[in-house]
Amino acid sequence: MVASSLFVPLLVLANAQEIIKIGDEEFTLKGDLVNLSYEVEHQVLEKGLTYYIFRFVSDGKSAPKPLEILWKHPLHHVVALWTPERESFEKPGLWRNRFRSRAPTNAPVVALFGHDNENRYTYACSDALNAVEMSAYVDEYSGSMKCGVGLFMEPQPLIEEYTLTLRIDKRNHKLVKTLSEVAQWWESLPGYRPSEVPGHARLPMYSTWYAFHQDLPVDEVVKQCEMAKQLGMESIIVDDGWQTIDSLSYWYVYTGDWKPVSIPDMKGFVDRVHGTGLKFLLWYSIPFMGLKAENFDRFKGKYLYHSDRHHASVLDPRFPEVRDYLITTFKNAIIDWDVDGFKLDFIDRMYPTEETVQEAISGRDYASVNEAIDRLMTDIMEELKRVKPNVMIEFRQAYIGPLMRKYGNMFRAGDCPNGAIENKVKVLDLRMISGNTAVHSDMIMWHRDEPVEAAALQLLNVLYSVPQVSVKLDEIHEPHKKMLAFWLSFWRDHQRTLLDGELMPYNPEMNYPMVSAETEEKKITTVYAGEKIIPGPTPGQAMFVVNATPGDKVLLKVEQKEKRARKALIYTVTGELIKEEKVALDKEFQEFRVPPSGLLHLTKLN
Repeated sequence: MVASSLFVPLLVLANAQEIIKIGDEEFTLKGDLVNLSYEVEHQVLEKGLTYYIFRFVSDGKSAPKPLEILWKHPLHHVVALWTPERESFEKPGLWRNRFRSRAPTNAPVVALFGHDNENRYTYACSDALNAVEMSAYVDEYSGSMKCGVGLFMEPQPLIEEYTLTLRIDKRNHKLVKTLSEVAQWWESLPGYRPSEVPGHARLPMYSTWYAFHQDLPVDEVVKQCEMAKQLGMESIIVDDGWQTIDSLSYWYVYTGDWKPVSIPDMKGFVDRVHGTGLKFLLWYSIPFMGLKAENFDRFKGKYLYHSDRHHASVLDPRFPEVRDYLITTFKNAIIDWDVDGFKLDFIDRMYPTEETVQEAISGRDYASVNEAIDRLMTDIMEELKRVKPNVMIEFRQAYIGPLMRKYGNMFRAGDCPNGAIENKVKVLDLRMISGNTAVHSDMIMWHRDEPVEAAALQLLNVLYSVPQVSVKLDEIHEPHKKMLAFWLSFWRDHQRTLLDGELMPYNPEMNYPMVSAETEEKKITTVYAGEKIIPGPTPGQAMFVVNATPGDKVLLKVEQKEKRARKALIYTVTGELIKEEKVALDKEFQEFRVPPSGLLHLTKLN
């Protein structure tokens, strides 16, 4: 490992710029640098992988002002840019990208990659707690990417010292490997260790949200549970609506008391769900206290701000009584109702504003909102695990950063109803930076009269995640039920390969037209667009090819020709075996006819 350091005390005018040449990079510090000194060290871990460690020391007399670390990287063999927060799944482009990461929102990483699915240049930050603004803009004059990391971009308390490690990876590894190693790096940092994942968090679930929204008739929901269990689901998430009888216009105006006003016998409801064989997860909004909630006056003076849109105020986690109230609320749901887990929502709404007091005074035991969020969420997980060790906690995108893996054990794709392609992109983006945290799809749904091959695409696009389903199962047509039963059975039979096998999501710039996961004994490839040439199996592997296209042509490229015959089985979208034959993979290209949303199974050589 090669290391060098540079120390420069700064006592310069506001809005100054300081240029730092160190290692292979030339950084510009831009912002209000008054009363700051800094030190930069670089460590070369191996060729192409470098850490740049920035240490800033303040005189402690004023809160830090926004500061940017800027630099350029030439765009060589770069096709697109990847971030954990794509503004549009349709446009993984290059020109202009900027997003903010903090404890409850996003992850501080940006990657440039090529047509060959390989990394060209990935940069990530060690601080996933505080607000870090990641940016990447094409410099039209030079053909370079203008990279940036913005610090102190939201109001925060006085600091004496701040350290940030910037991890730059130029190695030509597959993008999925590069991003997975970023996730492993975050895991290794103090205070970032992810929570363990219970087995049920890795099994298909039913959700009430798209099927019922806030109207939750108990008998109907229990009926869905009975059918969901028969189809291969193992848990239900009872979403928003159980805590209110006003589901018309004001959303969260009564939220915050967490009384089951629309389901008075919540314990009886949970028991009935358990009687169907399903686990029970319950939705809560962490920060909101509605204007008409009984507890609203109790917490006056303990809010960060008011949200007109939600008709609620946002609780300030820096007050210990706020944290105690939330922790006790969730813990009592386990003790009193025997719920098995939680969907915890809207944590990203906890943030400081310009009016936020930035001191630990007047009953606050933290000055920093982000540090208080970390304390709240860490304590929630620890306390709930004491009551129920296998408790499941789900967060939805974009609450998906490295610290969120400590607070929960399930990440769900952001809302994209009926959006098969967007759902696929979201779960695969999440898979690459989430380690062993269970990545779930957004709830799949479709119109009841949708052709079964088209309805199946909602599920086939999320095969490489844990599927969630949200349609009224007693109202869909029989072919749809057969389709769900077949593909959920396939998913369960091959869960370990789909979730734990070596993942290869091809061409993010094309929204992943082909994806595979494999072990030494099995390979599962799904084709989503066009007539892709599919890398075939090794002689020691069985292979499954899922045809998630409207055509029926499947073309394998055989790397290792075989003289002995395998058995080839072809299934329809609903699981009917329509062809069985023996084939020898003895040609470079092998063509099969597989119906849309159907399956090809090539057995393992004996």
